Amino acid sequence: MANKKKPLLIFEIEYAGELNWIAHYSMIEALQFYCKETGTALNDFDGNDHIGQLKKEVWKDYKVNPEKGTGERGKNFYTAIKQLKEPDWIASMEY
Repeated sequence: MANKKKPLLIFEIEYAGELNWIAHYSMIEALQFYCKETGTALNDFDGNDHIGQLKKEVWKDYKVNPEKGTGERGKNFYTAIKQLKEPDWIASMEY
């Protein structure tokens, strides 16, 4: 169960050639959120996939895109997360 007294953090999930950024309270909760939203099972991940916490120092360097994410296009992650009241998808990028 999420502890709402904890601040939201941003987690970067790389899966199957796509980068995703999820705002959540912990890494495991971000991964659970991602799996629920995408229908991905934990055993679908392999050694090429990655999850990590995005350091707050770089939040202003990352921009929200219009495909998935909170807020308007071009807003930086720092601004986007400050407007959130609960965990959410911040952005997604295929490469």
